[in-house]
Parts: sequence; C-alpha cells; structure tokens
Amino acid sequence: MPPQKRIIIKHKKLILSLIIIASLSGLLILATTTQNPNTYPPINLYLQYISPNPNTVIQPKYDINDSRTLNGSTYYETINVIADDIVINGNGSIIQGPEDGTGYGFNLTSRNNVTIYNVTVTGWLYGFHLVSSSNNTLFDNTAYNNIRSFHLVSSSNNTLFDNTAYNNSRGFFLVSSSNNNLFDNNTAYNNTRGFHLWSSSNNNLFDNTAYNNTEGFYLYFSSNNNLSGNTAYNNTYGFYLLDCPSNNILSGNTAYNNIYSFYLDSSSNNNLFDNTAYNDTYGFYLLNCPSNNNLSGNTANNSDDYGFSLVGSNYNNLSGNTANNSDDVGFYLWTSYNNILSGNTANNNLYGFELYSSSSNNNLSGNTAINSNTYGFYLVSSSTDNNLFDNIALNCTSKGYEWTIDCINNNFTGSVEAFYLRVNVTDSGGHPLPGAEVWVVTNGTTVYATPGFGGSNSTTYSTGFTPWIAVPYMTFAVNNVTTYNVNNVTVKYSTLWTTASFSNNPRTVNMSTSHTENFTVASWQPTMLQMMLPVMLFAGTQGGISPLVYVAVGVIGVGVVAAVLIYYFRRVRA
Repeated sequence: MPPQKRIIIKHKKLILSLIIIASLSGLLILATTTQNPNTYPPINLYLQYISPNPNTVIQPKYDINDSRTLNGSTYYETINVIADDIVINGNGSIIQGPEDGTGYGFNLTSRNNVTIYNVTVTGWLYGFHLVSSSNNTLFDNTAYNNIRSFHLVSSSNNTLFDNTAYNNSRGFFLVSSSNNNLFDNNTAYNNTRGFHLWSSSNNNLFDNTAYNNTEGFYLYFSSNNNLSGNTAYNNTYGFYLLDCPSNNILSGNTAYNNIYSFYLDSSSNNNLFDNTAYNDTYGFYLLNCPSNNNLSGNTANNSDDYGFSLVGSNYNNLSGNTANNSDDVGFYLWTSYNNILSGNTANNNLYGFELYSSSSNNNLSGNTAINSNTYGFYLVSSSTDNNLFDNIALNCTSKGYEWTIDCINNNFTGSVEAFYLRVNVTDSGGHPLPGAEVWVVTNGTTVYATPGFGGSNSTTYSTGFTPWIAVPYMTFAVNNVTTYNVNNVTVKYSTLWTTASFSNNPRTVNMSTSHTENFTVASWQPTMLQMMLPVMLFAGTQGGISPLVYVAVGVIGVGVVAAVLIYYFRRVRA
C-alpha cells in the first residue's frame, strides 16, 4: 500500500477516535447536568459502575426550582432546593444517601416559604438540612439512619409537624439561634437525642413524642422555649435541660419509664408546672441548679428512688407538687440551701421529706406527708437552720418528725403530727346506724362537723362509719416545745319517734395512733311527737278536744322550747 494512502487511513482512524471520545464526553456531561425531574434518574446507576468502589454512590445534586411532585421511586442524590414559595410533594419517594455519614438529603439554604411533605430520607449526614431558612413547612416526612435527620441551623419561623425520625444520632436538631420554630406532633425514637435544641430560643414544641432514646428532649444553652403536651418514655432522660439560663416553660408534659423523667443540670429561672412523671428512677431531678427554678403542680408517681430531688441546688421554689409511692423519698434535698417548699404533698413514700448532708436555710411550710413508712419529715447529717412551719405529718409509721443530733437550730413551729380517726355508730345489736351526726373538736376547734352540729361534713354512711378524719395529735409550739392536743368526739342519732342515748358521749379520745372509735346505743328515749301521740288519741276518743289536751300541748311546748334553749347554750359554751 502506498505510504500516502496509509497516512490517510491513520488520519481517518484518529478522527474517528476523537469523534467517539467527544461523543462519550458529551453524553457524560449531558447526563450529569440534565435530568427529567419526573423520571427515575439513571445517572447514579451509571456512575456506580465506573466508581472505584461499586458500592459507593457518587452524590450529584438534583436542583429543584419550582413546585413539583416526585415520581414515588428512589432518588440517589441530594435534592437541592434553589427557589422560594414552592411546594414539593414527595409522593412516597425515598432519597437514598451513601450510608457513610456524608451529604444532604434535602438542602435548603436561605430559602423561604418552601413546603416539603410525604418523602423518606435515609443514609445521609443531614436528612433535611435548613440553613438560614425561614417560614418553611415540613410535614408527614420520615427520616432514618442519618446522623442528623431534621437539622435547622440559624433558621427561624419554620413549622414541622407529623414527621418521624428514628435510628439517628439526632432526630430533630435546632442549633445556632434557630428561633421561633414550631414542632407539633412529631415522633422521635431509637435516636441518641430525639429533640435537641442547642443555643436556640423561643421555640414551641407541642404534643411531640420521644421514646427509646438516650435523651428524649434535650435543651442546651437555650432559653424561652415552650414545651407543652409532649410525651417521653423508655429513655434514659425524658426531658433534659443543661446550662439553660432562663425562662424555658415545660407544662403538661408526661414522662414515664425513664431513668430521669425531668432532669435540670446547671440551669436557672425555668418553669415546670402541671407535668407528670411515673414509673421512673427519679421523677424531677435538679443538679447544681443555682437559682429560681419554679416547679408547681407537678406529680411524681412510683419513683424507684426520689420523686423530687434537689442536689447541690439553691434558691429554687417547689409549690403544690405531689410525690406518690416513691420507694425512697418523696422530696429530697442534698447539700441544698435557701430553697422554698410550700404546699407540697408526699403520699405513701418511705420518707416524705428528707433534708440531708448540710441542707440548710431552707423553708418548708404548709407541706403534708401522708402514710410515710418511716418518717414524715427527716433531717440528717448536719442539716441546720431550716424553718419547717405549719406542716402536717399524717399517719406516719415511725414518727412524724425526726432529726439527728447534729441537726441544730431548726424551727418546727406550728407543724403538726396527726393520725386518722373513724367513728362507727351502731345500735345495741351491733347493726349500723346510717345518718348519725358526728362532731370532732380539737382544743376547742372543730375538726369535723356534720349538719346536725352546724357543719357540712358527711353523716355516717350506710355501714355506720364516717370517712377517715385527720385529727391532730401533737403540735410544735415556739422553741419546738411539743404540746399534745385534747380531742373530743360527740355523736347523736334520732328518728321521728326515738332519740338514741350513747354511753361516754361526748368522749375524749387518744389520737396517738390511727383507729376507729365505736359508739353503741345504750338506750332510746321517746321524741316529743311520740309523747304527743297518746294525748291526740285520747282527744279523738272524746269526740272533741278536751281541756286536758290544751294542758298537755302547753306542757309539751314548754318542754320543746326548754330543750332548744338547753341545746343552744350547750353549743355556745362548747
């Protein structure tokens, strides 16, 4: 073959090779830059095959700049939202990440008024990533196996509702001044932290649920947030506030089956009211909280250790709270001072209220410890200079009040130890007398009075018993001098025809323990009506009214007036 012809053929082969390379390059560029958003994107399948590791997904971005509905299949790329005022219907689509802790599922940067719903995001560093974005709405979405599923950075006035996050490090995460966001009816489970606020304020979290997390709701260095109607269960910490300086409000929340249901660490000026904790180790636990946390109207039930605990915490206020059935202490203070506890109730705990380890200068007033298995109020280990005014220890097994010898200068003025009294009224045959009137007086002051004695308490039931009545046994006077009270019980019972007479009535009762006081009818006396009946019958037989009738009626009338006056003056003297 002539040399010239060989050169021409080589040139043709070179040109053909260049054309093939250029075509392939063009196709590659076209595939990576243009896709039909409403069809399954084949690009990533191709890129998987040419990647060094066929299991690695290369992460291009799928830009969305208008409202649209995804096609309901699996997308292997970041959805990059680049327009405002649009709606994206996920249509059940899955945004699949590389499962290596990198990338974004949805990325919204400086976006406003975008709505995203009905989509699942999995396998990314950030599932839904909002940065400097406001007034967006995310609802009915699911995010799992991400590092941070719903991640808001410096983003405000967004609304997230009916979303679910599970198997993530962070379920819902607000960070760096993400303020004024609304989270409503979202669910987070099997995460390290279900709902996490970090340096974010003025957010509202309503009716959300967190379970099987390390921390259900976790607030760090965040203020003025409102958490209401949320539920946390089966977590290590139900609600956890750390270094939160002020004005977070937790109200109407429920936490159960956690180790710590409500836990405040180094936090001040927060308000917790009308929350419920049960079946946990610690109900409400304050650790190193320096001041002015207010806990009011909360309830802790069935705690393994303490219902309410203040550990190294000072200047806090607890009022109107209730601790029931704690295995150890209802209200426990450890090395805590200048706290105010007022109007709280501890029911059926081992100890009602305990001040331990130099807990000093606290004020406890108007609190009640009921059915404590040992002591109602217990001061131990150099807890000094506390004021315990006007408290009640009711039906405590060992003592109402007890303190160790190193607990000095504590003031119990006005505090009372009381026990239960029940009155049982029967006839001479042991049959119950319902409707009997009962009057219980302590040191001249009425404790219990039925209508027949000018009160509004219940008369005896059909069983012949009154309800259990709390009656003071002992009262602390000034300088902790104990005075033992004089308690009197009066009973009366009558029918239309007869009035019962009881022996030893009224009587003085010993209230050093809870007991039933029995009253049995000794005799019956006729009423005025019964005495008038023979006279009326006699008048009837005479065919008219005999003068004797007028005499009898007059005598009976005088008797009635005299009886009324005697009863009145006895009441006045009593």
